[in-house]
Amino acid sequence: MSKRFKWVVRTAFFIYIIYAYLTIYRQGNFFSFLVLNTFLAYLPVEISFHMNESQPKIIYWLLFVCWLLFYPNAPYVLTDLFHLARMNPYDAATGLMKFDLHLWLYFTNLVISALACCLMGVWSLEYVTQTIQVRFR
Repeated sequence: MSKRFKWVVRTAFFIYIIYAYLTIYRQGNFFSFLVLNTFLAYLPVEISFHMNESQPKIIYWLLFVCWLLFYPNAPYVLTDLFHLARMNPYDAATGLMKFDLHLWLYFTNLVISALACCLMGVWSLEYVTQTIQVRFR
């Protein structure tokens, strides 16, 4: 994996986390859990960036244990989509969808976080399994 790809992923996650912190967390919104969950889901990705086949065994296996401890957070972000049920997109009087930009912003933040964390979590799982296969050859 190239260094450029690693830095693109890091930059994208940190920009998103800072954005979520400034727009959601500081406002004391219900969706403020998104900042912490996204950060915890990013940790196994960052740990996998530091794993490679040429490391000493002890360092590699310590990183593997840390990765294994944090990995469940990556797919766990998908459960945040259950919080979409708190949103009420329909107007009670007309039954039509409301034109509420905050509603769509929260929806977009939840979906982007869930998809990005899940996608990168699957990538990190595949990368770690490849490094383990190389180690046992």
